Amino acid sequence: PNREGIYGLKGRRKLSQEIVCLLDTSGSMWGEFEKVLETINREGLVINLIYCDTEIKRVDKILDKKQLQKVDIAGGGGTELQPGIDYATKNFPQLPIVVLTDGYCDRLNFNASKIPGLIISTGIEVKIDGGKATNILLERK
Repeated sequence: PNREGIYGLKGRRKLSQEIVCLLDTSGSMWGEFEKVLETINREGLVINLIYCDTEIKRVDKILDKKQLQKVDIAGGGGTELQPGIDYATKNFPQLPIVVLTDGYCDRLNFNASKIPGLIISTGIEVKIDGGKATNILLERK
């Protein structure tokens, strides 16, 4: 059947197209950035990108795919992502949180988040201490 005229299916956005993305920029992630950033490389998606290793290094608002492809990674230290989760839930309480990591990080707590989180990992499944979040493991090539 023709979808034209059905609200929400063609040409009208029903839900927010903005997310918070926590990017693990620890030393173990070098060489993995392109793979994980590829998962959020979508047209029309506004991304509040938080660069985090043991602390938040920077926060950028990414408005289009070209800007995402030119991100300048900041970090390279150890891995402690909970400060990024806490920052996201405090500063962007109504937006979904997507965590891009290799999985070699601290246990994450999403209790303060109103929306279940999404963790996309290239290595191992991330342990969750509280709140709701879904783990997705990317296949290694």
